[in-house]
Amino acid sequence: MTWLERKNIIYTVLKYCKEIDNNKIIRIKNYKEDRWLDIIKKDNIFFEIYEHGYTIQRYLTNFDQLEKVLDKLMKKEFPRSKILKISRYEKN
Repeated sequence: MTWLERKNIIYTVLKYCKEIDNNKIIRIKNYKEDRWLDIIKKDNIFFEIYEHGYTIQRYLTNFDQLEKVLDKLMKKEFPRSKILKISRYEKN
């Protein structure tokens, strides 16, 4: 569990996504912990993103598009957050 400034989050998440094994989860939460994004590595190419916040949706993307999708979702879910929490989990 790590608290990071918002401007460093996408770079750190992309780094973690390269390192983690399949079916592992990276969770990004806001300070109040009432909204979050779960990024699940499906295989070496695809990632599944669950959005739990203003809306609840699921996205499937490849690694090349992951940065663009994360940027869009973070602007939507965490518009005024200055620090965010990153955690890593195993999928049950």
